[in-house]
Amino acid sequence: MADPRDRYTLRPPQSSDDWIAYHAIRRDAIFAPLLPRHAYDEHDPDEFKPGHLPHLLVRNGEIIGTVRIDLIDPTQAGLRLIGIRNDLQRQG
Repeated sequence: MADPRDRYTLRPPQSSDDWIAYHAIRRDAIFAPLLPRHAYDEHDPDEFKPGHLPHLLVRNGEIIGTVRIDLIDPTQAGLRLIGIRNDLQRQG
């Protein structure tokens, strides 16, 4: 169960370690179980398009999840490829 004292931050990856965690979570929590026929490609051009904004969910300084925010137009955004580390899933 989530602790009400937890502090959450949503931020872009800022270091090579951040990017490693970002790709590992997406590969393990999204692609392996849900898209097993699609090889995960950290260099997929779609990831680097303008308006595609990768973010990390950080709890108390620890990276626990990912989301990519895609800007659709000036007033709309989509949340894509949301993933939580496998060892932290189903905990509320």
